[in-house]
Amino acid sequence: MTPELSADLPPELPDDDLLAAEYVLGVLPLAERMAAEARAKIDAPFASLVAAWDARLTPLNDETATLAPSPDLLARIEARLFPAAPRRP
Repeated sequence: MTPELSADLPPELPDDDLLAAEYVLGVLPLAERMAAEARAKIDAPFASLVAAWDARLTPLNDETATLAPSPDLLARIEARLFPAAPRRP
């Protein structure tokens, strides 16, 4: 890779910074998410990382429109998951 290209790429994130980012993005598996949430309550430096990522990423939410699901969405999901048994003639 040329020096010009490598200057444009962000450096690798330290593990705690990456964990905080993934936590804020909501991409962690449940167990890891719960552990990160518990850690943020007792570990001030980690909580600061979480807050920093939240501040960086929150503006992205403002750029997306909130869409309400169609009123029949739940019924359609249930119909696909639990189809009615065929009736006997």
